[in-house]
Amino acid sequence: MKNIILIDKPIGLTSNDVVCKMKKTCGYKKVGHAGTLDPQASGLLVIGINKGTKLLANFLFDDKQYETTFTFGIKTNTGDGQGKIIKKSQHRITLTMIKKACQFFLKNEYYQIPPIFSAKKINGIRAYKLALANKKVRLKPQLVKIKKLKIIAFNPQLKTLKIIIDVTKGFYVRSFCNDLAKKLKTVAYVSQLRRTKSGKYHLKHAVSLATYLHQNKSIKNI
Repeated sequence: MKNIILIDKPIGLTSNDVVCKMKKTCGYKKVGHAGTLDPQASGLLVIGINKGTKLLANFLFDDKQYETTFTFGIKTNTGDGQGKIIKKSQHRITLTMIKKACQFFLKNEYYQIPPIFSAKKINGIRAYKLALANKKVRLKPQLVKIKKLKIIAFNPQLKTLKIIIDVTKGFYVRSFCNDLAKKLKTVAYVSQLRRTKSGKYHLKHAVSLATYLHQNKSIKNI
C-alpha cells in the first residue's frame, strides 16, 4: 500500500524514536505508526508517511502476533529484563503445568491490567513517567483475548518458555507473562519480545530501520 512502510524496529528505540528518525533523515512532513512497541521489543512497526498517516486509524484494531520468551523465577518492576529485580521464586514448574495454565487463558476473553511501565495515559500523562516518579499508578483492566498460542520450547534448567502468541488489540505480553506466572504460583519476566504480525502485515516483508534510512535519505541530509 502506498505510503505505508513496514519497519523492523530494533531493540533500544521507542516507536516515537523511529518516527522522529524517519522525519529527520528522510525529510517527510508527516510520519506516524499503528501500534506502539516497547523499547526492549523488536519487530514489525507499521508506519504511515505523509498521506499514509490518515490510513493508520484503520490498523489500530488489528490483531497482533508476537514471538516471546518468558523467564520464570524472577520478577522485575518493569516486567522485562531492563527493570530491577523485585521478587524471586524457587517454585518448580513443568511443561505439563504450563500447558494447563495456558489453556485457562485460551478459553475466553479476560480482563488484563496493563503494565505500569507502559505508554498508557492517566490524565494526559504516560503511565511509565508516573511510575518513574514513584507515584501511584492505577490502570483500568481491559478486555483482551488470546486467539492462538503455540509453545516452541521450554527449558526447565534455564526456566525459559518460548511461545508464539496471536492476540487482540490492546494486549500486553508483559501482563500476560505476569498473569501466567501467577497461575503457576511463581513469578516471571519477558526476556525477549518480537512482533511478527500486525493485521495483514508480516515481519518478513519489513525492512530494517537502518536500511530504510540509508536508502531513503533526503538530499538535504547528504
